[in-house]
Amino acid sequence: MNNDTLSILVVDDDAGDRKQVMRVLQHSGLSYQAVEAADMKEALAACYTQAFDCAIVDYHMPGQDGLSGISAFQTKFPYMATIMVTGQGDEVVASEVIKRGAGDYIPKDLVNAPTLRRVIEHVLEKSAFQHKLDQQREELQNFSRVLAHDLKSPTRNIRTMIGFIQEKMSDQVLDDEVVKYMSYVCAAANTMDALVDALTAYTKFDATVEFHEISLEESVACAASLLETDIQAKGAKIVVQDLPHINGHEPQLIQLFQNLIANAMKYNESAIPTITITAEKDGDLSRVVVQDNGIGIPEKYYVKIFDPFKRLHGKDSHYAGSGLGLATCKKIVERHGGTISCESAKGQGSTFILIFPGYSPSSVLT
Repeated sequence: MNNDTLSILVVDDDAGDRKQVMRVLQHSGLSYQAVEAADMKEALAACYTQAFDCAIVDYHMPGQDGLSGISAFQTKFPYMATIMVTGQGDEVVASEVIKRGAGDYIPKDLVNAPTLRRVIEHVLEKSAFQHKLDQQREELQNFSRVLAHDLKSPTRNIRTMIGFIQEKMSDQVLDDEVVKYMSYVCAAANTMDALVDALTAYTKFDATVEFHEISLEESVACAASLLETDIQAKGAKIVVQDLPHINGHEPQLIQLFQNLIANAMKYNESAIPTITITAEKDGDLSRVVVQDNGIGIPEKYYVKIFDPFKRLHGKDSHYAGSGLGLATCKKIVERHGGTISCESAKGQGSTFILIFPGYSPSSVLT
């Protein structure tokens, strides 16, 4: 089989419908070889014996519906393009099909040669793009790990050498300027380490992870526990009210709230920094609001603050940071299929609005 010949798997429990798809393929103008399967068990067995470029899967099948089949294909063969064919033809099914990982959806009454060819070409292009994107993401993560190791090694050496110098000269009276310059060197090494750590954390959130039903209240509680020392030092108050459960990845959600709470305390001159986290149902979405009584953000920066390395305060400011905290928050929220935005006024606190798909009240689960 040459590189231009497609390998296509047709999965349908109805032999007549399978033959119809095969006839349409013959008139599509595509160069292909096709294999038929009557159920998902047979289809998965075929996939273990040869690689398929594309699978055309029926929605209704005995024992396992096509949606479950799409999920199984995505888990075991993530770069095999998939198309769902069904007589249902409604938008609810189409939405669920795409959510499960299918490349496209086509009603049975629209299965004709031009349409099927267009859909196959579309899902193949989409699958190839996703494969390339995942490869680039993996390369970036590998680069980040190497970068972190290679950059941290010299900064460790710098701090070690400064320590040796200070030890050797401990019995001497050092010039004030020498002491000051040595402290600058150590501070620069520490800043470099912090920046490398922030960059590594930022890139790791591109990794593919499994989502589960997660309690946002528990995620916030864990984030607060990790910040307990800072919370006590600032005398901060964290108020949490009835947060829902969403489909997500708990370590990422903990990092999200940790960043938002830490920022709310850092950029805050109030006697009692107060961070209030609430939520409400917005249709099929969860609207989570993180509000503080900090120094606020000018309106012109509402969007820019989420850009990597964007800092509103100069390097000489007492507000230290890498400029990746809110960029990481944005990445995490978007990885969960949501959005993050800011509302604020200088000197009047900031409000961050997080929108997540789905909503399960905290009271319905134990």
